[in-house]
Amino acid sequence: MMALASASEPLRAANLISSERLYQWELVGLAHEPVTSSSGFTIVPDYDLTDTPKYDLVIVIASLNVREVRHSHLFEWLRRQARYGTRLAAVSTASWLLARAGLLSGRQCTIHWEMLRAFQDEFPDLRVERALYTDDGDILTCAGGTSALDMMLSYIAQDHGPDLAAAIAENFLHSRIRPAAEEQRMSVQWRFAVTDGRLARAIALMEEHMDAPASPQAIADIVGISSRQMERLFQKHFGKAPVRFHLELRLMHARKLLQQSTDSIQMVAHKCGFSSPSHFGRAYRERFGSTPGQERRGHPQ
Repeated sequence: MMALASASEPLRAANLISSERLYQWELVGLAHEPVTSSSGFTIVPDYDLTDTPKYDLVIVIASLNVREVRHSHLFEWLRRQARYGTRLAAVSTASWLLARAGLLSGRQCTIHWEMLRAFQDEFPDLRVERALYTDDGDILTCAGGTSALDMMLSYIAQDHGPDLAAAIAENFLHSRIRPAAEEQRMSVQWRFAVTDGRLARAIALMEEHMDAPASPQAIADIVGISSRQMERLFQKHFGKAPVRFHLELRLMHARKLLQQSTDSIQMVAHKCGFSSPSHFGRAYRERFGSTPGQERRGHPQ
Protein backbone atom coordinates (compact mmCIF):
# COMPACT_ATOMS: atom_id res chain seq x y z
CA MET A 1 0.00 0.00 0.00
CA MET A 2 2.90 2.37 0.70
CA ALA A 3 4.32 1.67 -2.75
CA LEU A 4 0.95 2.08 -4.47
CA ALA A 5 0.16 5.34 -2.68
CA SER A 6 3.64 6.78 -3.20
CA ALA A 7 3.38 6.07 -6.94
CA SER A 8 -0.20 7.23 -7.51
CA GLU A 9 -0.83 10.08 -5.06
CA PRO A 10 1.63 12.50 -6.73
CA LEU A 11 -0.43 12.16 -9.93
CA ARG A 12 -3.64 12.99 -8.05
CA ALA A 13 -1.94 15.95 -6.39
CA ALA A 14 -0.66 17.19 -9.77
CA ASN A 15 -4.23 17.36 -11.02
CA LEU A 16 -5.44 19.05 -7.83
CA ILE A 17 -2.72 21.69 -7.62
CA SER A 18 -2.71 22.52 -11.34
CA SER A 19 -6.53 22.53 -11.54
CA GLU A 20 -6.11 20.46 -14.71
CA ARG A 21 -6.49 16.81 -15.54
CA LEU A 22 -2.85 16.25 -16.31
CA TYR A 23 -2.98 12.55 -15.47
CA GLN A 24 -5.47 9.74 -15.32
CA TRP A 25 -4.79 6.21 -14.17
CA GLU A 26 -6.21 2.71 -13.96
CA LEU A 27 -5.39 -0.40 -12.00
CA VAL A 28 -4.45 -3.57 -13.87
CA GLY A 29 -4.36 -6.94 -12.12
CA LEU A 30 -3.14 -10.36 -13.17
CA ALA A 31 -6.84 -11.24 -13.21
CA HIS A 32 -9.99 -9.16 -13.02
CA GLU A 33 -10.51 -10.13 -9.39
CA PRO A 34 -10.09 -8.29 -6.06
CA VAL A 35 -6.52 -8.17 -4.77
CA THR A 36 -5.86 -8.11 -1.03
CA SER A 37 -2.76 -6.35 0.24
CA SER A 38 -0.58 -7.72 3.03
CA SER A 39 -2.20 -5.15 5.34
CA GLY A 40 -5.68 -6.45 4.54
CA PHE A 41 -6.98 -3.74 2.19
CA THR A 42 -8.79 -5.05 -0.90
CA ILE A 43 -8.47 -3.37 -4.30
CA VAL A 44 -10.47 -4.14 -7.43
CA PRO A 45 -8.54 -3.82 -10.72
CA ASP A 46 -10.10 -1.95 -13.62
CA TYR A 47 -8.61 -4.38 -16.14
CA ASP A 48 -6.82 -7.69 -16.33
CA LEU A 49 -3.96 -8.49 -18.71
CA THR A 50 -6.28 -9.44 -21.56
CA ASP A 51 -8.22 -6.22 -22.08
CA THR A 52 -5.95 -3.27 -21.35
CA PRO A 53 -5.75 -0.15 -23.51
CA LYS A 54 -2.43 1.43 -24.50
CA TYR A 55 -0.68 3.39 -21.75
CA ASP A 56 1.98 6.09 -21.68
CA LEU A 57 3.40 4.70 -18.44
CA VAL A 58 2.98 1.35 -16.70
CA ILE A 59 4.03 1.20 -13.04
CA VAL A 60 4.57 -2.34 -11.78
CA ILE A 61 4.16 -2.85 -8.03
CA ALA A 62 5.15 -6.10 -6.34
CA SER A 63 5.34 -7.39 -2.79
CA LEU A 64 7.46 -9.69 -0.66
CA ASN A 65 6.64 -12.91 -2.52
CA VAL A 66 7.96 -11.61 -5.83
CA ARG A 67 10.64 -14.31 -6.13
CA GLU A 68 7.87 -16.90 -6.47
CA VAL A 69 6.21 -15.06 -9.37
CA ARG A 70 6.92 -16.69 -12.73
CA HIS A 71 3.86 -15.56 -14.63
CA SER A 72 4.46 -16.02 -18.36
CA HIS A 73 1.38 -13.98 -19.35
CA LEU A 74 2.58 -11.06 -17.23
CA PHE A 75 6.07 -11.16 -18.74
CA GLU A 76 4.68 -11.25 -22.27
CA TRP A 77 2.29 -8.37 -21.44
CA LEU A 78 5.21 -6.28 -20.16
CA ARG A 79 7.28 -7.06 -23.27
CA ARG A 80 4.31 -6.09 -25.42
CA GLN A 81 3.94 -2.78 -23.59
CA ALA A 82 7.64 -2.12 -24.20
CA ARG A 83 7.20 -2.83 -27.91
CA TYR A 84 4.34 -0.30 -27.98
CA GLY A 85 6.75 2.35 -26.70
CA THR A 86 5.23 2.50 -23.21
CA ARG A 87 7.53 3.67 -20.41
CA LEU A 88 7.83 1.02 -17.72
CA ALA A 89 8.44 1.68 -14.04
CA ALA A 90 9.13 -0.84 -11.28
CA VAL A 91 8.51 -0.06 -7.63
CA SER A 92 10.41 -1.95 -4.94
CA THR A 93 10.70 -5.66 -5.72
CA ALA A 94 8.96 -5.26 -9.10
CA SER A 95 12.40 -4.79 -10.66
CA TRP A 96 12.59 -8.59 -10.36
CA LEU A 97 9.61 -8.90 -12.71
CA LEU A 98 11.06 -6.56 -15.33
CA ALA A 99 14.33 -8.50 -15.14
CA ARG A 100 12.60 -11.85 -15.60
CA ALA A 101 10.76 -10.39 -18.58
CA GLY A 102 14.17 -9.57 -20.10
CA LEU A 103 13.58 -5.81 -20.01
CA LEU A 104 16.51 -4.67 -17.86
CA SER A 105 19.42 -5.94 -19.94
CA GLY A 106 21.93 -3.14 -20.42
CA ARG A 107 19.84 -0.77 -18.29
CA GLN A 108 20.46 0.97 -15.01
CA CYS A 109 18.16 -0.36 -12.32
CA THR A 110 17.71 -0.59 -8.58
CA ILE A 111 15.77 -2.63 -6.04
CA HIS A 112 15.09 -2.49 -2.30
CA TRP A 113 18.33 -2.88 -0.35
CA GLU A 114 17.09 -6.00 1.48
CA MET A 115 16.73 -7.81 -1.85
CA LEU A 116 19.80 -6.40 -3.55
CA ARG A 117 22.22 -9.28 -3.05
CA ALA A 118 19.71 -11.98 -4.01
CA PHE A 119 18.73 -9.93 -7.07
CA GLN A 120 22.35 -9.66 -8.14
CA ASP A 121 22.81 -13.40 -7.59
CA GLU A 122 19.99 -14.20 -10.03
CA PHE A 123 20.90 -11.45 -12.52
CA PRO A 124 24.70 -10.98 -12.26
CA ASP A 125 24.95 -9.14 -15.60
CA LEU A 126 22.55 -6.32 -14.74
CA ARG A 127 23.71 -2.79 -13.89
CA VAL A 128 22.22 -2.63 -10.40
CA GLU A 129 22.65 0.63 -8.48
CA ARG A 130 22.28 1.23 -4.74
CA ALA A 131 20.22 4.28 -5.60
CA LEU A 132 16.79 5.48 -4.49
CA TYR A 133 15.63 5.30 -8.09
CA THR A 134 16.99 5.15 -11.62
CA ASP A 135 15.80 6.79 -14.81
CA ASP A 136 17.09 5.07 -17.93
CA GLY A 137 14.88 6.63 -20.56
CA ASP A 138 11.87 4.38 -21.00
CA ILE A 139 12.73 2.28 -17.93
CA LEU A 140 12.32 3.61 -14.38
CA THR A 141 12.99 1.63 -11.22
CA CYS A 142 12.90 2.58 -7.56
CA ALA A 143 13.70 0.96 -4.24
CA GLY A 144 10.15 1.10 -2.91
CA GLY A 145 8.45 2.81 0.00
CA THR A 146 8.72 6.57 -0.19
CA SER A 147 11.37 6.42 -2.92
CA ALA A 148 8.47 5.99 -5.35
CA LEU A 149 7.34 9.47 -4.30
CA ASP A 150 10.70 10.96 -5.31
CA MET A 151 10.69 9.01 -8.58
CA MET A 152 7.21 10.26 -9.47
CA LEU A 153 8.04 13.86 -8.51
CA SER A 154 10.99 13.64 -10.91
CA TYR A 155 8.66 12.21 -13.57
CA ILE A 156 6.17 15.05 -13.06
CA ALA A 157 8.95 17.64 -13.14
CA GLN A 158 10.04 16.32 -16.54
CA ASP A 159 6.47 16.60 -17.81
CA HIS A 160 5.33 19.87 -16.25
CA GLY A 161 8.31 21.56 -14.63
CA PRO A 162 10.02 21.62 -11.24
CA ASP A 163 7.66 24.20 -9.73
CA LEU A 164 4.70 21.81 -9.87
CA ALA A 165 6.81 18.98 -8.46
CA ALA A 166 7.95 21.23 -5.60
CA ALA A 167 4.36 22.26 -4.87
CA ILE A 168 3.31 18.60 -4.67
CA ALA A 169 6.21 17.80 -2.34
CA GLU A 170 5.25 20.73 -0.11
CA ASN A 171 1.63 19.57 -0.08
CA PHE A 172 2.79 16.16 1.18
CA LEU A 173 5.12 17.77 3.78
CA HIS A 174 7.96 16.12 1.86
CA SER A 175 10.57 18.70 2.72
CA ARG A 176 13.17 17.68 0.14
CA ILE A 177 12.85 15.96 -3.23
CA ARG A 178 15.66 13.45 -3.06
CA PRO A 179 17.90 12.94 -6.11
CA ALA A 180 18.00 9.57 -7.83
CA ALA A 181 21.53 8.67 -6.76
CA GLU A 182 20.93 9.19 -3.03
CA GLU A 183 21.60 6.14 -0.84
CA GLN A 184 18.57 4.07 0.14
CA ARG A 185 19.44 3.38 3.76
CA MET A 186 19.82 5.83 6.61
CA SER A 187 23.41 6.25 7.65
CA VAL A 188 24.83 3.96 10.31
CA GLN A 189 25.06 6.95 12.65
CA TRP A 190 21.30 7.53 12.49
CA ARG A 191 20.24 3.89 12.57
CA PHE A 192 22.37 3.00 15.59
CA ALA A 193 22.46 6.45 17.25
CA VAL A 194 26.27 6.62 17.29
CA THR A 195 28.44 9.69 16.83
CA ASP A 196 31.88 8.06 16.93
CA GLY A 197 33.09 7.70 13.35
CA ARG A 198 35.27 4.70 14.21
CA LEU A 199 32.31 2.83 15.65
CA ALA A 200 30.14 3.70 12.66
CA ARG A 201 32.81 2.44 10.26
CA ALA A 202 33.15 -0.82 12.21
CA ILE A 203 29.38 -1.42 12.06
CA ALA A 204 29.32 -0.63 8.33
CA LEU A 205 32.06 -3.22 7.77
CA MET A 206 30.07 -5.79 9.74
CA GLU A 207 27.00 -5.14 7.58
CA GLU A 208 29.09 -5.53 4.43
CA HIS A 209 30.35 -8.95 5.57
CA MET A 210 27.25 -10.83 6.70
CA ASP A 211 28.19 -13.97 4.76
CA ALA A 212 31.86 -14.07 5.78
CA PRO A 213 32.27 -12.39 9.16
CA ALA A 214 35.62 -10.70 9.59
CA SER A 215 37.42 -11.07 12.90
CA PRO A 216 37.32 -8.18 15.38
CA GLN A 217 41.07 -7.77 14.85
CA ALA A 218 40.63 -7.46 11.07
CA ILE A 219 37.84 -4.89 11.48
CA ALA A 220 39.87 -2.93 14.02
CA ASP A 221 42.86 -2.89 11.65
CA ILE A 222 40.73 -1.45 8.83
CA VAL A 223 39.15 1.15 11.12
CA GLY A 224 42.59 2.10 12.43
CA ILE A 225 42.21 1.25 16.11
CA SER A 226 43.35 -1.58 18.34
CA SER A 227 41.04 -4.52 19.04
CA ARG A 228 41.07 -3.44 22.68
CA GLN A 229 39.81 0.04 21.76
CA MET A 230 37.08 -1.47 19.59
CA GLU A 231 36.01 -3.76 22.43
CA ARG A 232 35.69 -0.74 24.72
CA LEU A 233 33.68 1.23 22.13
CA PHE A 234 31.13 -1.55 21.68
CA GLN A 235 30.84 -2.19 25.40
CA LYS A 236 30.32 1.51 26.07
CA HIS A 237 27.66 2.10 23.39
CA PHE A 238 25.89 -1.27 23.21
CA GLY A 239 26.88 -3.18 26.33
CA LYS A 240 28.17 -6.14 24.32
CA ALA A 241 31.32 -7.34 22.60
CA PRO A 242 31.86 -6.74 18.85
CA VAL A 243 31.53 -10.48 18.15
CA ARG A 244 28.12 -10.59 19.85
CA PHE A 245 26.98 -7.41 18.10
CA HIS A 246 27.94 -8.84 14.70
CA LEU A 247 26.23 -12.14 15.48
CA GLU A 248 22.98 -10.32 16.28
CA LEU A 249 23.23 -8.32 13.04
CA ARG A 250 23.60 -11.59 11.12
CA LEU A 251 20.68 -13.19 12.94
CA MET A 252 18.42 -10.19 12.24
CA HIS A 253 19.41 -10.42 8.57
CA ALA A 254 18.63 -14.15 8.62
CA ARG A 255 15.20 -13.47 10.08
CA LYS A 256 14.37 -11.13 7.20
CA LEU A 257 15.53 -13.71 4.66
CA LEU A 258 13.39 -16.41 6.29
CA GLN A 259 10.35 -14.14 6.24
CA GLN A 260 10.81 -12.55 2.83
CA SER A 261 12.77 -14.93 0.58
CA THR A 262 12.37 -18.44 -0.76
CA ASP A 263 15.99 -19.40 0.03
CA SER A 264 16.38 -22.73 1.76
CA ILE A 265 17.31 -22.64 5.43
CA GLN A 266 20.74 -24.00 4.47
CA MET A 267 21.18 -21.14 1.99
CA VAL A 268 20.06 -18.57 4.58
CA ALA A 269 22.61 -20.00 7.01
CA HIS A 270 25.33 -19.69 4.34
CA LYS A 271 24.36 -16.11 3.42
CA CYS A 272 24.52 -15.10 7.07
CA GLY A 273 27.94 -16.59 7.76
CA PHE A 274 27.05 -19.77 9.68
CA SER A 275 29.23 -22.82 9.14
CA SER A 276 26.32 -25.28 9.29
CA PRO A 277 22.50 -25.31 9.57
CA SER A 278 22.80 -26.84 13.05
CA HIS A 279 25.02 -23.99 14.26
CA PHE A 280 22.59 -21.53 12.69
CA GLY A 281 19.61 -23.24 14.32
CA ARG A 282 21.12 -23.13 17.79
CA ALA A 283 22.08 -19.45 17.53
CA TYR A 284 18.69 -18.55 16.05
CA ARG A 285 16.72 -20.31 18.78
CA GLU A 286 18.83 -18.69 21.48
CA ARG A 287 18.16 -15.22 20.01
CA PHE A 288 14.49 -15.49 18.99
CA GLY A 289 13.11 -18.45 20.95
CA SER A 290 12.11 -20.34 17.80
CA THR A 291 13.82 -22.38 15.12
CA PRO A 292 14.45 -21.14 11.57
CA GLY A 293 11.89 -23.69 10.35
CA GLN A 294 9.22 -22.32 12.69
CA GLU A 295 10.03 -18.79 11.55
CA ARG A 296 9.69 -19.82 7.93
CA ARG A 297 6.27 -21.41 8.60
CA GLY A 298 5.06 -18.25 10.29
CA HIS A 299 4.46 -19.98 13.63
CA PRO A 300 7.49 -19.04 15.73
CA GLN A 301 6.15 -20.55 18.97
